[in-house]
Amino acid sequence: MFLRFNFLWNHAINTITRSSIVRNTFQQPQAFRTMPWAWALAWGLTSVGASLADIYSSPNNGLFYYLLFSVIGWSAAVIITVHASNNMRSIKSSLAGWIAAYLVAIPLGLAWMISMDMAPFLLFIPYFFGGFFGGAASSNRPGSGRWLSATLLGLVFYVFATISFYAGFLLMYYCMSLAYQYHLVPLYTQVWVLPYTLFGLVIGFLMRWILGFKAVQTKTVED
Repeated sequence: MFLRFNFLWNHAINTITRSSIVRNTFQQPQAFRTMPWAWALAWGLTSVGASLADIYSSPNNGLFYYLLFSVIGWSAAVIITVHASNNMRSIKSSLAGWIAAYLVAIPLGLAWMISMDMAPFLLFIPYFFGGFFGGAASSNRPGSGRWLSATLLGLVFYVFATISFYAGFLLMYYCMSLAYQYHLVPLYTQVWVLPYTLFGLVIGFLMRWILGFKAVQTKTVED
């Protein structure tokens, strides 16, 4: 089983790194410029999935949409981030780190939030570890700077996850009051997308600086 998994893992890595379509589409300068928008999409899609699944209610609508949308968003953002790092020699460790980051921040993070009775500012502690794992895997900072940047990215993930959550709640209740007052169609549950997408964009811009990414000139790869 381990040999089978290792074969599939290496095949996936080779597909990402050697495919001319992928490399021409996500050359480092393009990936560097696209990276903030990719993370805006990742956080936005995660919030869409959370709204459709109604994950904070009991009972909820199941986790299918939450996991589906978050996997789609994070997968795109991680692939672009790995290409933006311009350090293809560590692509395996980078992808492994970001897979760990996703698992800690999203499914395990949800289990943490709904199973614990805790202070509000502790709800998104898993996002800190998600950002830390991803930052440690992709940082271009040398030496101890790698761990410093990983810690800083973890703090950024934690702070903006917390702000997005409460901003979404306040915006939802404001839109709900307007919907009842003016007899509007109650689409207020989808306003969660706005703060998450906005702060996801901010995270993407900060991530480039925190991890030491820089745009470089590359040549187009031909078949």
